[in-house]
Amino acid sequence: MRISTGRFAAAGVLALVLAGCGSQEKIAARVNNVPITEEQFNIRTRNVTPADLQRVHVRAGEFAMQELIAEALMQQLAQQKNAVPTEAQIKEYAKFAKRYNNSEVTFVPDDPSRRTDEDWITDVRSTVAYRNVVMQSFKFTDADLQRVYEQLKPRLRERDRYHLRIIDMRNSARAKEALQALKNNIVFETVALKYSEDVVSGPKGGDVGEVPDVYIPQPLLKAIQGLKPGEYTRSVVAATVPKPPAPGQQPGQPTGTETRYFLAQLVEKKTGTTPTRDEVRLLLENMLARQRDPQAFQRVQRELREFQQKATIQINIKGYDHLLKPQQGPPPAPAPGAPARP
Repeated sequence: MRISTGRFAAAGVLALVLAGCGSQEKIAARVNNVPITEEQFNIRTRNVTPADLQRVHVRAGEFAMQELIAEALMQQLAQQKNAVPTEAQIKEYAKFAKRYNNSEVTFVPDDPSRRTDEDWITDVRSTVAYRNVVMQSFKFTDADLQRVYEQLKPRLRERDRYHLRIIDMRNSARAKEALQALKNNIVFETVALKYSEDVVSGPKGGDVGEVPDVYIPQPLLKAIQGLKPGEYTRSVVAATVPKPPAPGQQPGQPTGTETRYFLAQLVEKKTGTTPTRDEVRLLLENMLARQRDPQAFQRVQRELREFQQKATIQINIKGYDHLLKPQQGPPPAPAPGAPARP
């Protein structure tokens, strides 16, 4: 299982004051005297993905350390506010975020390498803590929820979703070799491991999880619509897609397009339905909170920054104390409605 990052810290945004340098065996760092163990740090570092590092100019260890510290800060602020999430809340929100997978409504930043339920649970933990702090200011009645549900109902019908395995390649010659391997009865996952050039799904046997139809390139969508589970496209599909971001490129910046060559296997298709009010309760609450007080989320961001500035942070691993130095310029802006990155 990939222990994924919580997305609360970006490269070089821990402008904190080092308090004490005493080395402690098996303790990588302390946040207000709460330890982060070397084991936690090593596991997190091993599981930083190439996709994680595409946005920032840091090493995997730096990325992991910043995220662990940022997550600790958020959890401690929630504890101070009596808003620590329960495991039931975390599991419920993970299910919700996985189903909708849209950072604008779930506040969980996008991460294409997030695959398993455990990944989602790890990633939403800090988001739920942040949301719990925000929601302390609100109380919603059934009538409130029903009103917003009726307003949104026509737009809530879900798209058809396809659970796919994909072999993603940059040139047609390689794609033809992969297709021939499939025709030679080599299993799809094995062919994906060898031929796919996607750094996220390739090592997972091509598994990209469930994808809404609107996010599938039209030529590929047309090719998979007639497949039954277990079947794969019998010819190479060429499609024009956005280029992946260059290292250090900020999210949202244009990347241009390129032609990629795909082979796809259908694992499962889920036909879109309209969810019940209870199934979208978390979404409705998020929207009601924004309607009633558009600044509520930003206030908690400021509280988190103030909490961070007063925190005592100690890093015990040699070569990482530079993360505690103040940065030049403002930190990158968080996604709309998302928790601030300390």
